Formats: sequence, structure tokens, C-alpha cells
Amino acid sequence: MAVGGATENVITSRPAGAAAALAGLCVLPAAGMAWTAYSGGPAPSDAAGYLWLAAALGAGALAAASWGVVCFVRADAAGLRWRSFRGSGKAGWADVVDYYEEALPRSGKLAVIITRSGRVALGPEWSRLAALKAAVRERAASAASTAWSDGAGRLADGEVALFAYSPAMRRIGLAALAASMAMVADVVVPRAAALTAEMGLGYALGALGTFVLVAVGTGAMPLLVACSMGGGAGRRGESVTATCRGLAFRSAAGSVEAEWADVTAFAIEPVRTGVLTGHRYRVTTRHGDFSFDPAITGVHRLKRMIAALATDAATKEWAWQRGAEPDDLGPPPATHTMAAVAQVFHYRTRPVRALLLLQLAIAVCGAAAGAARMYVGSDDPSAQFGLAGVMLADWAWGLWRQRAALVTVDETGVTKHGFGGASRIEWRDVRGYRVVGDDLLTFVEVRSADGRRLRIWIGISRVEELKSQIARRAPATAERGWG
Repeated sequence: MAVGGATENVITSRPAGAAAALAGLCVLPAAGMAWTAYSGGPAPSDAAGYLWLAAALGAGALAAASWGVVCFVRADAAGLRWRSFRGSGKAGWADVVDYYEEALPRSGKLAVIITRSGRVALGPEWSRLAALKAAVRERAASAASTAWSDGAGRLADGEVALFAYSPAMRRIGLAALAASMAMVADVVVPRAAALTAEMGLGYALGALGTFVLVAVGTGAMPLLVACSMGGGAGRRGESVTATCRGLAFRSAAGSVEAEWADVTAFAIEPVRTGVLTGHRYRVTTRHGDFSFDPAITGVHRLKRMIAALATDAATKEWAWQRGAEPDDLGPPPATHTMAAVAQVFHYRTRPVRALLLLQLAIAVCGAAAGAARMYVGSDDPSAQFGLAGVMLADWAWGLWRQRAALVTVDETGVTKHGFGGASRIEWRDVRGYRVVGDDLLTFVEVRSADGRRLRIWIGISRVEELKSQIARRAPATAERGWG
């Protein structure tokens, strides 16, 4: 039987290519660091640091390689077999209940197969995906679907979708902190005596203190993020269960059960968790309210289900609940006149201010280190002073941006007020919008029909509300980049 251009009856899909690429990215620097440590190049006190980093990268390479070897989905004449890190399963073709595609938050589509034995999901990085999808389409005659279509929020008849918080992020954070402290013990302590004899006690303490701060901070940051945004200790026992009839929320404090017709509203709300600020999702029903964090497993699927199945809710999309964010410092005084006719989004937030203070501290410390080198060793610190000057200039631009740059939204369009003046796109001219970039360089992009683009940094205040406004006001024909 020919399936997707293939003549064989057995089709096996693995994430082998992506796993090999990830493993290669880890293996090459790990091998380089291990060779450097054993070649006698660095001092003995530095060799331990190279070996620690090589071991960490080697563990990452092993995990990536295991992903490609362990995980697979196989289609044959009898049905489907699959294996993942969570377990394995099998189902005959008569047990395939449904199949569809889900749009991923960034790009690409997820192929989802629902069987009576479990749910199988394959990303675009899996090999032979087209042939596997063709096999499912041709052989799963009992499935509710007859073609691979958009299944945003879809639930198969009888399917029970469970969403809960995983302790894995917390464990990763603790492991990162432990590894960082071990690196401090193996690298900093043996080097203390040599640095003191070479540079003097004061300068040596400064150098060692900087290294300890970087090492501990590097390990503590994953722990801080995991503990603050991973659901927190109070959410470990919470879960949300969704079926075709409705959804149920359970926690130690109580539970809320409601049919989809009883869901009256759902929205995004700001929240401070620990020392970090984020957002959570609140659902209002006739039998009570509940909320869940972005760290809950499968959060994107849960959001799509609620938006698609809660047809009697007052809103049809996840919109930002109006109100001030916990870290919003308030707009600049010059923008108060604009607030009467337009919504104002600015960069006067605590996270942006913290980034500016960090950048200023690094630049000042670099200049101070250059001055110390010149005083202690009579070295030429011009390169160090030049780098500090560039960072200070970049900090000054960022400070101006925090105080003056803003985005306004009114009934007719969106306007970006930046260093080069104001740029505006009318709602009727919007051709599409999406999120581009990654990490700190992530932007909300609005494109017009004539090719103009507005790129708005993700660090802007009330960014989720801004995205909701764009999605609500843009034409229905616009290419949409978020829900």
C-alpha cells in the first residue's frame, strides 16, 4: 500500500535530526573544553572549571541524543505504536478516535493523534511526518476526522484532558544552583591563595567576589524562575480537567466543576509571584472562579479549549483584564494628555528599570576595573574604557527610551513614538501581526498592506493588553500571529 509516496507498510518517525543537531551543539564545545583542561593550557586551578562546563554540556548532549533514540511513533498495518520519556503505548487503527493539527505558539504545527490508549503529539522536527500523517488519514477509518485540519481547542468524544503542574522545573533549578555552587568550591577556593599573593588582598577579594557573584547568580536564576513562575508551592496539587461536557478545577482548598455553558468569562490578569511579575489566566463560571499559571503543563492547549468550547462566555478570546500591572511605574507626565483620547503603553516598568540598572552597573564596574589595572599594574586600559563607554552610551539611549518612548492605540490605528518620531498604521491597513524574535529580543510586529512594519519591544507595559487590542481591532482578514 502506497502511503505518502512510500511503498512500505511500516513508517517510523523520530526526532532524530533535531536530536542530533542539539547533541552536536553540545558535544563540540564540551570536547573543546575537556581537551583544553587536559592539554595543560590553563592553570590547574582553572582546569576544574573547564571540566565542570564540559560535564554539563556532555549531560545536555546525552539528553538530546536520548530524545532521538528513545522516542518514536510507528505506523504499520495493525495500528500505531509509540514511546516517549513518559512511557509507551499502542493502538489499533479502529482505536484512533480523532486526529488534527494545532498551531504552535511560535511557528509550525503540531500533529495530534487521539487514541483510546492515549494522545500522541508530533512537532515539525519529527522525521517522515508527512508519510505518517498520510498513513493515519488513510487507515484510521473510524476516526471523527477525514483530513488533517485545524483542531484548535478540539476534544475527542470521551477524551479526558488533564492539566497539572510539573515539579521538573523546580528540580532543574535546584540542580543548576547545586552545580554552580560546586563550581565555586572547585574553582574559586583553590585560586584564592594564588590571587592574593599575586595581586594583593584587596584586589584579589574583588576578583573572587565577582566570580562568586556570577557563579551563584547563574545558578540561582533558574531556581528563582522555576520557583516563582513554576506554579509555586501552593499550586503543586492543583489541576484542571477538561472533557467534552465541561471542565473541573481541583485544589487543596476546594474544587470548581462547570459545564461549558456555565463558563461566563475568561481573561488574563497581572500577578506578582515572589519577586517576579507575570500573569495568570482566570476563568469565571456560575459555580465559582479559578485561575491557572502559564507554567501548567499544556497551557496553550488548555487556553485554546476554553476559548473554543466556552461559547456562552462574554468574550471569545483571551483578552487582558484592564488594570494596572504590579510593576507598572506609571506613564511619563507628558503622556497624560494623550490618555484621554488613546490608550498609552510605555516602558516605565520595574523590569525595564532593573535591566537599565544592571547595564549601568556592568559599565561602571568595567571602568572601575580598568582604572584598577592602570593603578596596580600600569597597564593600558584603553580598550576596557572604550567598551565601558559604548555600554554607557547604550544605557543612555535605553534610559531615554524608558522615559520617552511609547505606543498609543485609538479607534483608528496604532502609533509608535520612538527616536525617529511617530510611525502609524491604520487598522484598516493592517495586513497581519505576529510575535517575532526570542528571549530579550522579542517584538510584537504589526504589518501594513504597503509593507510598513511597527516593531514593539515585548518589554512594554501591559503587553498582553496591547496584543488583545491589536487582535480585536485588526481586520478579520489579517494574518493572525497569536490567539
